Formats: sequence, structure tokens, C-alpha cells
Amino acid sequence: MKRHDKCYALRLVWRDNKRLPVLSCIQLVVCVVLPYIQILLTKTMVDGLEKGYTFYQYIMKIVCVFLIQLFLVSVKEWVMAAVEWNNKCVVNSLLKPLDEKTMHTDYENVEGIAGQELRQKALNAVYTAGLPLLSKVVSFGINLAGLILYGLGIGICNAIILVIVILCNCAGYVLIFLLHLYEQKQKDKIIDCERKMQYIENEGVSLQAGRESRLYGMSGLLIGEYQKNKKTRMKIAGKVARGKILVYSGESIIAFIRDMVAYFVLIFLAVSGKILVSDFILMIGLVTGLSAWIKGLIEDIGEIQRSNLFMEDYFVYLKLKNAGNSQLKTEQITEVPIGKAPKLEFVSVSFRYEGASSDTLKNIDLTVEPGKRLAVVGKNGAGKTTLIKLLAGLYKPTSGQVLLNGVNITDYDNDTYYKAVSAVFQEVLLLPVSIFENVSSKIRSETDADRVMASLRKAGLSDKVSMLPQGMYTAMQKAVRDDGIDLSGGEQQKVMIAKSIYKEAGIMILDEPTAALDPISEHEVYLQYNDISKNMTSFFVSHRLASTNFCDQIILIDGGGIIEKGDHQSLMKLQGEYWKMFTIQSHYYLDKEAQAFG
Repeated sequence: MKRHDKCYALRLVWRDNKRLPVLSCIQLVVCVVLPYIQILLTKTMVDGLEKGYTFYQYIMKIVCVFLIQLFLVSVKEWVMAAVEWNNKCVVNSLLKPLDEKTMHTDYENVEGIAGQELRQKALNAVYTAGLPLLSKVVSFGINLAGLILYGLGIGICNAIILVIVILCNCAGYVLIFLLHLYEQKQKDKIIDCERKMQYIENEGVSLQAGRESRLYGMSGLLIGEYQKNKKTRMKIAGKVARGKILVYSGESIIAFIRDMVAYFVLIFLAVSGKILVSDFILMIGLVTGLSAWIKGLIEDIGEIQRSNLFMEDYFVYLKLKNAGNSQLKTEQITEVPIGKAPKLEFVSVSFRYEGASSDTLKNIDLTVEPGKRLAVVGKNGAGKTTLIKLLAGLYKPTSGQVLLNGVNITDYDNDTYYKAVSAVFQEVLLLPVSIFENVSSKIRSETDADRVMASLRKAGLSDKVSMLPQGMYTAMQKAVRDDGIDLSGGEQQKVMIAKSIYKEAGIMILDEPTAALDPISEHEVYLQYNDISKNMTSFFVSHRLASTNFCDQIILIDGGGIIEKGDHQSLMKLQGEYWKMFTIQSHYYLDKEAQAFG
């Protein structure tokens, strides 16, 4: 981890929790002094016997040392509890930048496999390394201070013992360092297994999976896949565990040699009369304590190095580069037309997904005039949604340009361009907040209530909302909130319609928002969209054709290219692929359309 990265992490901690450094300093002093006081208490007891203290002197010295020890123990318990809680808050400080990065980085970085893996590594870094990193830094300071204090005490008495203890512990450090290097090499394999296991855990308990697993007996498949990855993960853990056994066994042997040599020298000094029995006891305590300080220091260095290696993944994700329009340029435009229908053009646009062997879209040329409505139709997998992602600025073309009023959308930064686009997708995202806030996508203080109600009215949901106990302030998602409500699928779509109306963007995108509805209901929803989108440049995406009659232009995509283009009448006269699709589907809604369009 680079120096400025470390400074950044420390700034995050200081910004969100200024008590932690103060508590850590108190912890350092108490944890170093307390063991020394305990050794002095034993020495005082023996010293009093050797020097012939009176009973009163003997008791008073012991009581004084004991009271100091009691005070320090009380302080230690208090500060340890406080530090433990504040250390947990550090996780939130580190997670916040990750969440912000995920919400603002290019959509390609979120949806792509590479981006998902980087995010998972970053999350693992926070919980595996971020949480213990600061506590290990404090522990390092404690062990270093203890090493200095105890080392001075031993060095004054006998420098040979000090050198032996330090050399033996350094040998143990080498073993631990090699173990951490090995653990780091296994990291990517562990991440891959955990990512797959997490996916199965999340999807396996979803409502959709609950239906599928029961109806198709999928539980065995899900559990089997989970167990396979778990087995691989356990094999890796077993290798690491065996490495730890070897390292810690070697470290124990080195510690045994260290203690035997130190004890031999001290016994020799005591027998030869060069030190008193009380000094012998003090030195034994100091040697044992010094070994513990050095061992702790070495372990802390290893853990800090290990944490630094993991935290590199954290900063790799935070520094993940965006492509195209996210890279600010001096000539970038900082405003887009808001509330005005713009002209959209695709100029020789091709796109290939990461890792794919061929283009999903190939040389797309398309122009949609201001205020016009374009229907994008085709079979599943034809490339419709990819076209919309490019239009929305979520993806960047592999080649070619997408133009907004003649300006390449890469000349806008992401957040600016997104202001011009509203979209309703097949997957409905409703948060466990009020209908009011779901429509505005803002907190209550930043939301225009009149505008929300007007949006709900246009979306055809005002009557439903007015019947609710708290009106538009009623909470949603009953599964999350006890006071929440659940709307039907059609009502949820109307909330999303109101959301897109509230935004007042110049571009409206409807990406198969009614795929789960029957053709008649779908047609009714699109008639509603037809009225709402009159002052917008609109894009309607569907593999069904209920949306096409009221559109000014229709394109049929197949194999990544536009194979037919025109309005409904001209394409029907052509009697090509569009005519075939419409003829097959028309019996579902032909009568309804005849009534609507006369």
C-alpha cells in the first residue's frame, strides 16, 4: 500500500472517529506499564524478604503497587471496550468510499465480471484487513514500547541475553513472513470461490429461486454447486492451515532454545552471586515479557504487511478508471438540454462485451429526430438492451459515436449526461421508503410535493395513493418495513412511470418494462406512455409488438444489426421479419388495437 493510500485511510478514520487515536494512545501506555507493574509486585515481595523490611513497610509497598495495578487494570478494561467499539466503526468509514465508487463508476465496471471481482476483493480487504489494520498498528506501538522498556532493563543487566532474545525472535519473524506470502498467493483462488458461494447464497434464498427450486427440484443442484465451491475453499484453507502448523512449530522450537539460553545465563549469574534473587525474578519476568513483546511485534509486522497486501485491492477498486466521458477533458460540456426533446444519432456504432469473441452490435446507423418515438423490437438476445445501454451512457461504444444534438455524448461527464435520460426497466427498483421519495429519488426536504402528486396523476396512480392511510407518504416494501405496503406489478410500473415523469428529462427509455404483463395489459400501459412521452424523444424496447403502432419509427434488430427500419404501415407492407412477428402476435391484441386506433 502506497504512502498516500495509507494517509487516505488514516484521514477517513480521523474524519469519522476522532476519539479512536486518543483512546489508542491511552491503550498503549496502559498495556505497556501494567505488565511491568505486575513484575515489580513480585520483585517487591521477594525484595522485602531479602532486605528485612518491617511488616508495615512490607505491606505498604505491596498495597501501593497493588493499587496502581488495580487502577491500570480498570483503565485497561474500559479503554479496550471503547477501542473495540470504535474499531468496528472503522469498517463503516472504509465501506462508504466503496459504495460511493460503485454508485458513480461506469456501469460497465459494475456489471462486468472484472469489475465485480475487483469489488469483491475490495470488500474482502475491508473485512479481512481493514478492520484489524488499525488495531494492529496500535498493537505494534504497544509491542514496540514494551520491547524498548524491557530491552533497556535487560540490556543494563546483561547485553548477551538481550542479543540472544532478539536474534531468536527475528528468526521466528522470517518464518511468519514466508507464511503470509503463501497466504497472499492463495488469495485470488479464495476470492473466486467466495464470489461463487455468495452468488448461490443470495440467489438461492430469493423469492424467484424459492419458486423455481420447489417446482423443478433445484435444491440439489444449488446445494451441489455450493458444496463444490465450499470443498475447493476448504482445500485451500487446509493448505494454509498446514503451513501455519509448520511455521508455528518452528517458532516454538526457536522460542524454547531462546528461553533455555536466557535461563542458563541468569541461573549462572544468580549462583555466582552477581545478582540477587529478587533481581533474578525481575530478569526472568523481563526476559519472558521481552520475548512476548518481540513475538507480538513480529506478528504485528506480519499482519500489517498482510493487511497492506489485501488493502491494495481496496485502493485498486477506488482508483478504477472510467472510460470515455468520465475522463474529464477541457472541452467537455457541462450542461445538457433538460426538459427538451433532443435529436439522437448512432453513427457506425459497434459494441463488444468484455471477453466476448464477437460484437453484440455491429455498425449501427440510426437517427431519431427531436420528440419522435422509436420502437426497438427483436427477439431475445438480439442486442436491444445493449443498444439502450449505449444510448443511456451506461456503456461506451467499442467503435463509432452516439450523438446528442450533434455532440458526442463522451463530451459530457457521466453525471451531467444522466440528467438528460429517464428510464423504466423490466426490473422494478422500489426502495423501502415512502412513495413520495421513490418518485423523486430524493430525500423529503429536497422533494417537490406538488410535482410528485402531478407525476402520480399522469401515471394513473393518484386514485390508488389517495386511498392509502398516509397518502403518498406511505412506506413501501412490507418485507422490510412493518408499516410498508406492497403494490401489484402494474402499480409498481406506474410508480416507475411517475418517477420518469418527475425527472423531466428530454429522453425517455422503456426497456421491456411490461415483459411480465399479458399483451392486453401491456398495450394499455403503452397507450399511457404514448400520452406521457409526447414532449420527449422516446425509445420503446420490446420483443413483443404492442408498443409499435403509436411509434413514429420502428427498427428490427437481429444478429446485432438493424435488418428492417420504418413505420408500422411500411414494415407491414414489406412483409418481412417484422410482418411475421406481428402476424404471429397480433391475435393477442388486434381487437384491442382496433378499438384504440379506430
